[in-house]
Amino acid sequence: DRKALGARGGANALRIHVLGAKNLVAKDFITKKSDPFVVIRGGGKTFKTSVISKTLNPRWNQIFEVSNWSHLNVYATCSRSLLR
Repeated sequence: DRKALGARGGANALRIHVLGAKNLVAKDFITKKSDPFVVIRGGGKTFKTSVISKTLNPRWNQIFEVSNWSHLNVYATCSRSLLR
């Protein structure tokens, strides 16, 4: 919503509201859970939600603003390799 962003985000700003996920795949075979987080790449920057420990149904409810974006990648993962 460009009007809501106003002067803060500019004309090319995008607001991303990461709500949550359901029924993710368990990466820890002992606990049958995961430690998921979301990685967003755009506008030459990388954003990451907080890690929600030991769950397959995380709720983040976090907002990110990406300015001057032309290409955007969003990943929901339990793998730290995406942060490199």
